Amino acid sequence: MHYSPGCRDKLANLRVVSDPVHGVIRIPQLLFDGIIDNPLYQRLRSIKQLALTHYVYPGAVHTRFEHSLGVAHMADKILEGAISNTRRHILSGCTCASPSDAECLSRVLDELEAMRPALITAALLHDVGHQAYSHNFEAAQRDLLLVLNEAAPGLGVDHEKVSVEMATLLHEKAGDECLAGILSDAVEILKYAYDDEYRMEIEDNPEYRPACPQGEGGEANYRYLAISILASIISSPLDADRLDFLYRDSYYSGNPLGYIDINRIYDIVVIVPYTDDKGQRRLGLGITEKGTTVLESTLLARQFMYNTVYLHPVSMGYDAMQSRLTALLYLVSRVLEDTGSIEDLPRTYRNLFGAVALGFQNPMELARVEGGRLSLALVDPLVDTVTFEIARGEAPRQVYEAARSHSVWGESLCLALALASRGIALRRHWSYLMIKGEAAVKISSQLGSMVQGRHHILDLDKLRSLITPLVILSHETLKVYDSRKYRIYTTARAGGRTVVLDVIESGRAPILTSLDAARGFMLSKIMILHPSPTYGPEVQGWTGKKGKITAEDIEEATRICCTTRDTTKDLLSKAVEDASRLASALLEAVP
Repeated sequence: MHYSPGCRDKLANLRVVSDPVHGVIRIPQLLFDGIIDNPLYQRLRSIKQLALTHYVYPGAVHTRFEHSLGVAHMADKILEGAISNTRRHILSGCTCASPSDAECLSRVLDELEAMRPALITAALLHDVGHQAYSHNFEAAQRDLLLVLNEAAPGLGVDHEKVSVEMATLLHEKAGDECLAGILSDAVEILKYAYDDEYRMEIEDNPEYRPACPQGEGGEANYRYLAISILASIISSPLDADRLDFLYRDSYYSGNPLGYIDINRIYDIVVIVPYTDDKGQRRLGLGITEKGTTVLESTLLARQFMYNTVYLHPVSMGYDAMQSRLTALLYLVSRVLEDTGSIEDLPRTYRNLFGAVALGFQNPMELARVEGGRLSLALVDPLVDTVTFEIARGEAPRQVYEAARSHSVWGESLCLALALASRGIALRRHWSYLMIKGEAAVKISSQLGSMVQGRHHILDLDKLRSLITPLVILSHETLKVYDSRKYRIYTTARAGGRTVVLDVIESGRAPILTSLDAARGFMLSKIMILHPSPTYGPEVQGWTGKKGKITAEDIEEATRICCTTRDTTKDLLSKAVEDASRLASALLEAVP
């Protein structure tokens, strides 16, 4: 979209934000007034970027709000650098572009210049669909599938799709014509980046396919070529989202291993012409030959941050406990709804339980219910308040009674609710067994296939007989780079002229080539938690760690749930045994 002179005048009025990572960030005042100041966007101030990682790294209390501003800044700088570098490296005298490529590039560069405000807007909105504790809410939906052999209706609707829906809602409600046009383009960028069905629909339609058109016309082709490039700035191996969270998380956690040379990145991005697998001439975001080391260092920084921060065992344990607590709140909300007692709860509890229930069942509707009331309830502070009250036995009695009356788990669910909330509120993580390496990669791959409904070799009935409210199974696998999913092109010198090669084929990326040869799997960890104040039996191949849950915590949970001591003792003993059997079963299932 080419915006009117009046719209351009509005966009020229910039607002300055001071940021500890990027220094000065400049964003059009129009986007502040129409998007950032909206309560649905301001809620990002109350959602921590790294969930409960601050329990390990105290400084990591930054939020999705400042991250989103940073992504908008970086996306704008990447686009600015890509346009400048393309004119210098591709459209200059010594070129790899044929006359037809040069024509295509020139037309698309004009489109990119015009859609710059839409890119900034899409970057601002890329995380607006996050719920409490960021990715933790989605993990809670997967956890429910394991615990009850029941997929929540909202499983598979990740935060990116919710972000697209919320961006669409903002577009529908935009009163300013200029802002509405920008949001319309931003929604298309986000859909192309995150909605596979939408992207394939565009790719399969010759009228819109993002490929250099043959002959006259092809205006839509040029437009979607630009959109495909802008989408890759939002989501790709070298996207603004990844670059900002690596640098920002490194800064706030006090861990220098995630440091990346962000200013250098702006100097090596370029838009390159290439031929895709279908013989179509395309344009994509790539890097110059000298930028290979920058790309490799960025991917290694990501691996190091996963090793030291994102998958720190204690941080991973707290996140798993929070996911389980969220899943338990959903189960309690269903009991409260069925019995009608949810209407007797204070408004804070009604809003939170209603938000959790809708988040599990239909997260796309969270922002549309009564002006976003429920979406505004799914933020860290409100969940923290309820968690602390449940932990101290100060929540309404209906909450504990609903947990105790659950048709499947009963007293076990109530104890898990009390102990998980107490562990989080008082920073007392449960005991755990952990495994990593090749075995963890194989097991995690199978667990991921199970959640997605694909073929699996694990005995699910056996696993689910061992995973109870008091036994948590958490898994994570990092795939650093996979050229089958992503291809990054680089300009290289050959025979006295510039050519375009896959970065791996260029011979200038030895680290990246090794990562790809290893199928991208660099790190995987699996954790099994149980609320025992002791170590429990050791399991061969697994590392055991005693938790911080105390006998006093267990005594308090017993009192809160009105459970006998003998019942509590039996349930906790069974949890330790189930955790050990689960660990053995996982190793036996995958050779």
